[in-house]
Amino acid sequence: MTEPQIPQKPGTVSAATSASPVLPVIKTMPEKYIGASAGKPPVVREVIETRTVAPLPTAPPKPPSSSARPPEKKSGKRNSIIILSIVVVAAGLGAAAYILLMPAPTVPAPVNRNTNTNNNTNNQPPITNNPPPPVCGNGIVETGEQCDAAASNGSVGSGCSATCQTAVSKPAVAPNTGVDSDSDGLTDIEETTVYHTNPVNADTDGDTFNDGNEAAHLYDPNKKTPALLKNSSAVAISVNKTEGYSVLVPASWTLTGDDTAQFMAAAPSGEIFEILATDKPKDRSLVEWYLAMSPGTAASDVERFKTLQGYDALRSPDRLTAYIDPGNGEVYTLTYSYDDKTTLEFRTTYETFLQSFTLGLNGPAKP
Repeated sequence: MTEPQIPQKPGTVSAATSASPVLPVIKTMPEKYIGASAGKPPVVREVIETRTVAPLPTAPPKPPSSSARPPEKKSGKRNSIIILSIVVVAAGLGAAAYILLMPAPTVPAPVNRNTNTNNNTNNQPPITNNPPPPVCGNGIVETGEQCDAAASNGSVGSGCSATCQTAVSKPAVAPNTGVDSDSDGLTDIEETTVYHTNPVNADTDGDTFNDGNEAAHLYDPNKKTPALLKNSSAVAISVNKTEGYSVLVPASWTLTGDDTAQFMAAAPSGEIFEILATDKPKDRSLVEWYLAMSPGTAASDVERFKTLQGYDALRSPDRLTAYIDPGNGEVYTLTYSYDDKTTLEFRTTYETFLQSFTLGLNGPAKP
């Protein structure tokens, strides 16, 4: 039960609430709430409530500090930022659209300085790229060549002449040999134009050796054995100082390239003897070199032999190309070229040419 409040005089302050004066409030409670009976005068009870009232300040309060102030509205500044952002975005989109829609710049065509000097406005000399001179027989078709079959140039079926020009179609087999009236191994044309022997006498000098056999072994068919062919007037010792070799050729033939890696001796009829020097690794045999240079060729397709000068050599099946390895790191290819001829007149003379090939400048040392 709540203790009854002690009434106090108006204007007095309770000691317990001296800081806050209590003002009495008097209320009259209706009779029905206090159990009055009928016919009795209502008993008036006074209920005194207290209400705490804050005392008046003795001095006006100080304004709150700035940190304690509520934030001011920044609607104006925020609107400015939003507008500025919209402007920046719009400008960026406009710039991107301009870049995307802008046509690509036109690149000027490069100036061709390798043109006619009449159009050279800078007075600069035209740029020229002169190709190196062709090397016939190196297996590469270069400027000025129609073909290049390397060591096979001029051989039957190669399709390439000794001068690296496209050869006229040749028969599938080697051409015929010219007329040999006395069957001594020399054609009548060889006897009359090269050795000056009798075309109807197989042994012109009467030493029991027929004329063709003597010429092929480097003996003079016009003089009794052991007269050497290199000392006769029928042939000449051709020297190639560039490659350091010498060889016997008919004295009446035309020589070209005797100071280069490619040598040729041409008969008046157009048949040609040719020598081409090619590098060969010293650790590779002649057969290995040949097979590497002639893909698809078997070793059994060529004849192995030694020349009269003692060099290792190979001979093609048609006997019109020979490969000589003197052991100095080069292979010398000796070819009988005849272009479109169907008859060969100098087969035995080609054998003389081949057997006389010698490293050195004094001609063959021995038959």
